Amino acid sequence: VRKLSRFKPGLANGKPIRSDMSIELELKK
Repeated sequence: VRKLSRFKPGLANGKPIRSDMSIELELKK
C-alpha cells in the first residue's frame, strides 16, 4: 500500500508523525 511507504519513515524515527497517526487509524479500519 502506498500509505505504508509513508508510514515506514515515521516508525524509523521511533516517533509517529501527525500524518502517520491518521494513517494508523486507517490501517485499524
